[in-house]
Amino acid sequence: MKEFDSLSNLEVLWLFRNNIHSVVTLTGSEGPSRVNKLESLDLRVNNLNNSILSSLKGLSSLKHLYFEGNRLQGSINMKEFDSLSNLEGLWLTGNKIQDFVALTGYEGPSRLNKLESLDLGYNRINDSTLSFVKGFSSLKHLYLYNQLDGLIDTKGYMPTYIPLYIYIYIYILLVFLQLIR
Repeated sequence: MKEFDSLSNLEVLWLFRNNIHSVVTLTGSEGPSRVNKLESLDLRVNNLNNSILSSLKGLSSLKHLYFEGNRLQGSINMKEFDSLSNLEGLWLTGNKIQDFVALTGYEGPSRLNKLESLDLGYNRINDSTLSFVKGFSSLKHLYLYNQLDGLIDTKGYMPTYIPLYIYIYIYILLVFLQLIR
């Protein structure tokens, strides 16, 4: 996406619903990004798969990243997000993500230490993969409206300062799922 290299003051880039299949690079193939002031990147409702994640390197000023409704699937290696140390919001709704690899507590602390909002709704995440939320010390909003089934053991997974409404929302969802069976 060299087309954006000349936009050195660009802070917001919305590429919502453009049928984009791939992005060669968002950071410039020769050296650091020229869009180094980019704070918000919206790639919702395109046809992007997991390979897009490697294109994020160098976007260190990014605060908000929207990936809803794409083709992310399976395991997501969180090392792809290491350069996004200022990220405050990550929206991954409506993909086919099953779990996250190399996250906090297992291979060192997360570089996403400013992350406040994480939306994983409508993916394929379950109780056995919830351990990835350990270590997100700034997390305030966690959305897990998925196909969760059974009991969810939040002991040790959820920081104690996450608002109570998240626990209540998960509980209501589980009760509802039991009622419709």
